[in-house]
Amino acid sequence: PVALVSATPSGNILALDNSGNILNSNGKAWQKLGGNLVQVSAGSDTEVWGVNANHAVFKWTGTTWQAMPGSLKQVAVAKGGGLVMGIEWAAPNRVVRWDAATNNWIALVGTPSLVQIAVGSPNHVFGVTATGEIYKLKRPEWTEWRLIKGKLKQISVGQDGTVGGIGTDGNTYLRNDEDVTKE
Repeated sequence: PVALVSATPSGNILALDNSGNILNSNGKAWQKLGGNLVQVSAGSDTEVWGVNANHAVFKWTGTTWQAMPGSLKQVAVAKGGGLVMGIEWAAPNRVVRWDAATNNWIALVGTPSLVQIAVGSPNHVFGVTATGEIYKLKRPEWTEWRLIKGKLKQISVGQDGTVGGIGTDGNTYLRNDEDVTKE
């Protein structure tokens, strides 16, 4: 049984089983990667990040998991790469973005209290709060979050900005313009 799945635009699939084992598939066979995670996000074949049960952050090097700075609840990678964001563990619900130049996380100012973040591309960043509110980050300012109509408990964003999610009512929804409507 699989507990979580993340796929790259090239079709590489990463999954976590119920024990946190990391599985990788190119669509033909599953291969077990070393390590143990509670959450993984694959933006491309070379941009795969994860978080373990102790909130430690890791990046896949192609052969092993490299420990990265920070302590996160969740990490989200843009499809195709180009942006890595997370929700901090130590500062509950504070959103951060990875800065490769400084090799560290930069906190975003004015962020709503998000419990989940989804990054489809650097221009398509969405998040949800504990009460189900949906927010979209306005770029390039990094400081303005726009409230979107609807209520979701889980959100996913495609590279083209298509948004899908599970509503607070348990139904699945698809973003249509600024409204979230039933599939």
